[in-house]
Parts: sequence; structure tokens; C-alpha cells
Amino acid sequence: AAIILAVVAAGVYPNLAVKRPSKKKIEVNAGRVDASTHPQSLLDIGGKDKGGGKGKGGMGKSSQQVGGSGAEWLCYTEMTQVEERYSMTGVSRVSPLALLLLCGDDPLEVQGSSGDVSVSLLDGWVDFAMPRDQADKLQNLRYALRQAFLAYCDAPPKAKEHASTLTCAAQLLQDSLDETGVPEQGDVSYRPQAPAYVPKASPSMVASAKPSSFVAAKQKAGVPLPAG
Repeated sequence: AAIILAVVAAGVYPNLAVKRPSKKKIEVNAGRVDASTHPQSLLDIGGKDKGGGKGKGGMGKSSQQVGGSGAEWLCYTEMTQVEERYSMTGVSRVSPLALLLLCGDDPLEVQGSSGDVSVSLLDGWVDFAMPRDQADKLQNLRYALRQAFLAYCDAPPKAKEHASTLTCAAQLLQDSLDETGVPEQGDVSYRPQAPAYVPKASPSMVASAKPSSFVAAKQKAGVPLPAG
């Protein structure tokens, strides 16, 4: 399920949303729009549009039960507008790892010079703090997955040359979600000290999500990765 959800997130990108504990609504479109899930949505994230009722008919854990004090990232297939209200359909939870490994074509943007750095997409709106060495590993693995995809498009048998990369990514993605499809939480003993990257154009779009378990001890150190 974790790999399928990661592929879905990559396929609908940049249709991402985030539910922050400090806001009732869900941020969409790089923070420029506040939306809610459709009243008939099976996924209870909170901020559900009128008509469905918050928590009515929902499945899975609510946003208060997921992620503790951190932000919860989502992907969606379509957003509709009725008068001044926006609602999303086809909503799924997505792990930070899936966002950083599979979403978008450009390299990750890394900001910071200390031990902890900011790693982001979409001009800093999708933003996570983590140690520099882990950011470098993610950047390398993201590049390696891109090369595997290009090799497969050129000739499918060539993908076998990237078997170790694909195996590493698959294991990490599987470990990034629990059995219910909820992103695993990061190591509670780790507290990033570096401030999150704030885009100059819109400081309100900064993300506050904590790093997920993929930045913890589950990283497979023995899997060879190409140099950055």
C-alpha cells in the first residue's frame, strides 16, 4: 500500500495539501487556498466541508490522532469550488519520504549550512528539517531513481541495472507508513535546531512538518548510492 500511495502522489503532483494543527482548514496550492475534504470523503482529516460533518462516515485516524503536533501531508486528484468554498476529492495521505523521493523533476532545494538543513519542494512550501547527511542521501537516491526511470523508458531491460536502487527505495517507502496507511512518526529524541526555510515572497507558506521515520535509523546504509 505504501508504494501504491507514493506512486499516486507522484502521479497527481503538484496536487498537494497540508493539514496543520494550528489551522482548521487544509492548505492547498502552495498555501494560497484554504480547502476541505469533500463531504463524502472516506478519509477523515478534519476541516471537512459542511454537509458531511466532521468525523461522520470517516475512516482511519483523525488529524488530531496523526502526527502529534506536526503537519499532515496529503495528495488529491481534483479540487472543486462552490461559491467561496473549495473541496478536494480523491484525497490520500502521503509520507514525507514519498514527496522527497518521487515528486517533481527538479532536484530538492537544500538550505542551511549547519548540521540541520531545510529540504524543500515547490519554492519552500513543502519543507522538512533534517541532518545534512540524511538530506544528501535523499538527494542521491532521488537522482538514482530518476536515472532508473529514464533507463526503463529507453529500454525496459535496462532497469535491471538499477535493481539495488529500486530495492532500497521500495523498502524505505514501505517503512514510511504503518499498517493503516498513516505516515510513521519521526524519532522523538531528534529535535531539529535549524529554522525552516522561509520563501522571501510569502513567509506564511513555511512548512512545520517533523521529519518522518525515513530520517531515522531505518536508512539502509549498506545500499550503494551514486555520488551527488
